[in-house]
Amino acid sequence: MGVLTAMEWDKYYNAGEPQIITVPTIRLGDIVRNVKKRLGIEKVKVIGDLSGPCQRIVISPGSGGGRLQIGMLRRYNPDLLICGELNEWETSEYVRDARYQGQKVSLMVLGHSVSEEPGMQALVPWLETRLPGVKVVHVPSGDPFILV
Repeated sequence: MGVLTAMEWDKYYNAGEPQIITVPTIRLGDIVRNVKKRLGIEKVKVIGDLSGPCQRIVISPGSGGGRLQIGMLRRYNPDLLICGELNEWETSEYVRDARYQGQKVSLMVLGHSVSEEPGMQALVPWLETRLPGVKVVHVPSGDPFILV
């Protein structure tokens, strides 16, 4: 929910299927720019056509693993999967193969820590209500990598 709120996509949240949102059609390149700006991420990895339209988006912060990510791709048939991290021999190859077959699915990889940061920030007020009298602060972990 933290990622959805940071992206201002929380209005598209569906409690019955929280993994997928449907947004007004937007180009992949615009989503990339917005994600980087709103989540404070310098670089992301992308597979897909940056001018291609996206509407159905699966969001999987952190590290769900290939089995979960590919399962969501198969179940929801999204235009875009946004994930924290992946095993490059699984999900990214599945997306590349799907694109070679003519499917319009795209992939955006944010990085594990930075994809979970909005969720950790969102926990502060939640914890404060459950731990009255205890000071709760968010200490950003940031991206552990430098880009060279």
